[in-house]
Amino acid sequence: MSCADRIGDDAPHSVNLFHLNPPEIVRLIQAGPKWLDLKGKINACVPFWELPRTPGSWTAVLQAMDLVLAPTRFVLEAVGTGAPRALLRHYPQAAYLPEGLRPNRSELRIPEGPCVFLLSFDLTSDVERKNPYAVLDAFKAMGLTAGEARLVVKLGNTDYSRSTRAAAGRLRRRVESNPGVLLVDEHLSYRDMLTLTASCDVLVTLHRSEGLGLNLLEAMSLGKPVVTTGWSGNMDFTNERNSCLVPFSLVPVVSSHPAYRPGAIGGEQKWAEPDVAAATAFMRQLATDKNLRLTLGDHAQRDMERLRNDPARWEPITDLISESTGIVNSDEHAVRAAQLRALGSVPIATRIRRTAVATLRALGVTR
Repeated sequence: MSCADRIGDDAPHSVNLFHLNPPEIVRLIQAGPKWLDLKGKINACVPFWELPRTPGSWTAVLQAMDLVLAPTRFVLEAVGTGAPRALLRHYPQAAYLPEGLRPNRSELRIPEGPCVFLLSFDLTSDVERKNPYAVLDAFKAMGLTAGEARLVVKLGNTDYSRSTRAAAGRLRRRVESNPGVLLVDEHLSYRDMLTLTASCDVLVTLHRSEGLGLNLLEAMSLGKPVVTTGWSGNMDFTNERNSCLVPFSLVPVVSSHPAYRPGAIGGEQKWAEPDVAAATAFMRQLATDKNLRLTLGDHAQRDMERLRNDPARWEPITDLISESTGIVNSDEHAVRAAQLRALGSVPIATRIRRTAVATLRALGVTR
């Protein structure tokens, strides 16, 4: 049973708030759950994207929404460029963590003495975009002993597909040559993942682009300093007072991930190439200066607390709810709802193909 099916036959609220990207919204409309009322309710979405312009295939869906709530200013600009007729509002994000999180290095087999850096990413998110090799290069270039600094590399979804298994294998081979690097390749619950973050001293991410940067929000909320690329979605909440912002140059996007291939992203787009030497200098400074780590971590934690408690964060949602009656009764809403329904219509050929695949799966011919 899908998440859409579990909602039931009726959704009682005045807003359909899709925390989905346009392709997933189209598939949901095609599935046609009984609760999904596009005409009688406001339709809003919170899209996440990592490049300066949203794909052309997203434009029709974004422009058919009553409101697009951009989770960062970077996404706001990306949607404004890719879908210029979309109705847009900035919708700042914050991290809300469970209570009682504590470091636990002994259980995680992390040594107590050295400064421990953490690199954490999901292999389905695109290795080229997450750019882990830059972190490995920066750590090695620090020139510190394993007694002075360690790097924990946490991988997620290594067994998801043939490509993630191959990428994980390449990373493992690289890590094996460095005794200061500890690889964690196992599923962790959300709480256990946060415990790992709490058990390390510094989070490092030299991404080429982020729509948001959730792991940065989480680490900073735990009072951890972060070394991160000074570009894209994380610039909503990272700054020179609470983070080590690595300089970069903009370069053409080169990726094997289907979402970032030229045919998908629509012409040349650029992302950041972080300065590894600058990252190395930041990391060496943090490894040898505990007071600096504590100062940056304190600034980060205070800033994340202010962000969580900022009532202005909720204005886009509360405004949307308060205006719901007027929006739903407008001619513009009726037109947009009709456009969404049309985008979700399933061609006959697609229906036939889906039926054939379902039949083969039932017969055990394919998976």
